[in-house]
Amino acid sequence: MLLTPLAIIVGLAFGLVRGGNLRAPFGAPIRYWPVVVGGVALQTLAEQWEGTPARLSVLIVGSFLLVVAAAVNAHIKGAVITGFGITLNLMAVVANGHIPLRQAALATVNDAVTLQTDPALINLSSLWKLEDANTNLAILGDIVPIPYFDEVVSFGDLILIGGLVVLAMNLVLHVRRVGIDLDELLGEITPVDLRDVIELDDTPIPTDGSDPDGSDPDGSDTHFAAGQPVTGEPATGASVGSNTGIEHR
Repeated sequence: MLLTPLAIIVGLAFGLVRGGNLRAPFGAPIRYWPVVVGGVALQTLAEQWEGTPARLSVLIVGSFLLVVAAAVNAHIKGAVITGFGITLNLMAVVANGHIPLRQAALATVNDAVTLQTDPALINLSSLWKLEDANTNLAILGDIVPIPYFDEVVSFGDLILIGGLVVLAMNLVLHVRRVGIDLDELLGEITPVDLRDVIELDDTPIPTDGSDPDGSDPDGSDTHFAAGQPVTGEPATGASVGSNTGIEHR
């Protein structure tokens, strides 16, 4: 399908216009990239090479791998959309054992094919079969004609194309669907033992109400340098106002 690489090119172009870099995808957080490569290879092989052994099975396995890859890379914008489109196409294939193709849509993009043409005379690949009354999930088959490209696509293909545009653009921009990767954030935090930072006082807390340093809470044991206790009344015989020279007895 020519629209698939075109969608990727358009996405890359949008990303570059928005200030992206073609080297950014190489540093993108793509998980299980061998699954992505394997899925693309199997699906491309099944769709493009007529002589592929067990062609339908190869297509199903390749599509399933791409759905799994999209799920594990959901943190990248566009991956979920792409996976959803592939899932719709996979449902149609599994439900019918082939890709349903609407003859009216095929006639729209190919003037040589008419509604009166015998289906047996239409040159179809072994993966595609014309839609009939027994077709399951016909709405998910190839029913959307695109005359400019001489192609008939499914709604799943249209969603896939849109997802690829968003995915390619954001890979160039290196933008994630979630702004913060908690795994990376928490991985950079070094645990700190608070006991190494805070010096704790090991002095036991008294239970008799006195201060930890042994003094009474009412301060009655506070003494001046002369050794006289501080009380509310002057001591007997003490001189008050001695600075004025007046003695009180």
